[in-house]
Amino acid sequence: MYSNGQYLKNNPSWHQEDSLFKAESIINILIKNNISFRTIAEAGCGAGEILKNLASRLPNVMFSGFDISTDVSKLWVGKEQHNLRFNLGDIALDSRVFDVLIVADVFEHVADYLGFIKTVSGRANYIVFHVPLDMSVQKLLRPKTLLDNRYIAGHLHYFCKETALATLIDCDLEIVDYFFTKWGLQTKQKTILKQLGKIPLLILDAISTDLAARILGGNSLLVLTKKR
Repeated sequence: MYSNGQYLKNNPSWHQEDSLFKAESIINILIKNNISFRTIAEAGCGAGEILKNLASRLPNVMFSGFDISTDVSKLWVGKEQHNLRFNLGDIALDSRVFDVLIVADVFEHVADYLGFIKTVSGRANYIVFHVPLDMSVQKLLRPKTLLDNRYIAGHLHYFCKETALATLIDCDLEIVDYFFTKWGLQTKQKTILKQLGKIPLLILDAISTDLAARILGGNSLLVLTKKR
C-alpha cells in the first residue's frame, strides 16, 4: 500500500503536520540523556519532515533518511540540505553505522516487526523509537477506530506502554529512557469532536499521563534504547 498510491491517497500529507512535534521530542530525549552525535539516520523517514526540522536546527550534524516507498520519495523534492540526504531503499542494506537511528511510527506497519527491529538496531549506537499507543479503553470501546488505524493508517500491530517496552527488550535492546508524547494535547486536532476531546484528556492528564494514555489514548511513547 505504500508504493501503489493507496497510502498516499488515504494520507495525502503523509503526517507531515506532526513532524515538528516529533522532532522536538526527539531532541529533548537526546539532550536529557547527554547523547553525543554527529550522524543521525531515520528508517522509514516518510515525507522527511522530521529530518528537515532536525537538520535546520542542528547544522553540524549529518542526517540520512531512508524509505522504501516510491510514493513518498516524491515528497522529498526541495527538502535536501547541505547536511540532509534522502535514500530510496532499505537502511538494512546500507553498511554505515550511525550515532543515532530514529524509528518514528514505523514498526507497527511491518508484518515481521520483531525481525525489523532486530535488523535496523544494528545500524546505530542508539535507537530512538516513537510508538503510537493504539491500545486504550476508549479505542477498545470504539473498535471502528482500531480498524481505521489498520486500513487507513496501516497499523498491523497495536501497543500499550508495557507491550511497546517489552517488544524492544525482547529485541535485545536496553531501555535508556522513555516518556509519553502528548500529541492529543500538543498538536492541532482537525475536527471539532477531537478538539472537544482535549477537555477530558486534559483533566485526566493532570491526574496522571499514564492513566490518560490507558483510558483515552492521545499519547505515543518515545523510547531511547541501545544494544545490550
